[in-house]
Amino acid sequence: MPSPRPQPPSTLADARRVALVSVLAYMVAIALVVASLPMFLDTAEPLQTVARVPAVFAPEPPR
Repeated sequence: MPSPRPQPPSTLADARRVALVSVLAYMVAIALVVASLPMFLDTAEPLQTVARVPAVFAPEPPR
């Protein structure tokens, strides 16, 4: 009895795999762009100045 020939993978499974990989690659690229936005927009400095405690609310120095 001859051995059965190996079947080629289905085209639909290949298309789904390619679509999944491409969607994941686009999501990673968008995440990297969003993560690097503060460097380009220079928003780190205003956020740090807002986080500082005003002198009015600072505790009094010990006498």
